Amino acid sequence: MNQLEEAYRRAEEFLRSHHRFLLLTHVHPDGDALGSVLGMASVLKHLGKEVVVAHEEPMPERFSYLPGIGEVRPVDEVTDVFPAAVSVDCADLRRLGKAAEKLTAETRLLNVDHHVTNDRFGTENLVDPYASASCQIVSELAKHLGVPLAGETAICLYTGLFTDTGGFRYSNTSSAVLRLAAEMIDGGLDPYPIALQAVETVTEKQLRLLVAALDGLRTAAKGKIAYLAVTRQMMEETGTGVEDTQELVNYARNLAGVEVGVMFREEGDNEIKVSLRAKYEVNVSQIAAQFGGGGHPRAAGCTVQGPLDKAIRQVLDAVAAQVGQG
Repeated sequence: MNQLEEAYRRAEEFLRSHHRFLLLTHVHPDGDALGSVLGMASVLKHLGKEVVVAHEEPMPERFSYLPGIGEVRPVDEVTDVFPAAVSVDCADLRRLGKAAEKLTAETRLLNVDHHVTNDRFGTENLVDPYASASCQIVSELAKHLGVPLAGETAICLYTGLFTDTGGFRYSNTSSAVLRLAAEMIDGGLDPYPIALQAVETVTEKQLRLLVAALDGLRTAAKGKIAYLAVTRQMMEETGTGVEDTQELVNYARNLAGVEVGVMFREEGDNEIKVSLRAKYEVNVSQIAAQFGGGGHPRAAGCTVQGPLDKAIRQVLDAVAAQVGQG
């Protein structure tokens, strides 16, 4: 039995040996975060377990179709002490935000994730950096537990597979994740409504933000880097929030001739959130790590101290150093 097989065995034992769970994922949740945490909730409910999913932020409107999303409880309303908890799609405790405060010294924690920068913060750790999405790991775990990839479980888990692979377009798309998707479709899942809601549908305010951001699109390193910035003023004027910015970095990366796309977003007082996306050669998780962040080789992020123009210079210098080696 190899190390990953042992991790699956221990995770299965963990889930079978406890009855009541607190389920958590990272702040500013994307499709894989919500798909995996709600998918895990569905799997555990199938096994007759009691679950509470908690988060500190309102749920993104685009994922309102996910089964169970209306039952997600604000972290501040969770006062119970849980003997067992599961964190999904989160590389370190800091990314859980305020939810991490609900974990006591006695809480047993299963850490399920696919980020190469995961620091194994759980009591048990099921971490596979080769998985395309955390939903892929939860899907395989469901199969270990004898839970079918169908119905509400499939809707949640397919969402993460689809969104974290860019609609099965990104370089992390594997034959394994495609087989899982096919298994869910064979089990009765209709993939079109998920694609329509999770990726293709945009609001007028999101389009206005896109126009404002693209107006400031710039290139560097002889066209190998493209970057754009989203200011708080832009978001206030368009009535948008953090969840409306998640796909903007791809417009920079997708520009012809560009190797790395970067998005800078003003997040707080002198705090700049940085999203990095690469096409082929550059490992952007290494760049993010220089600023205390992390992620995947082709998709990563970090937070840099501002002001905005200073953050842009610092990050672009780091990216240019890597692009020059590519």
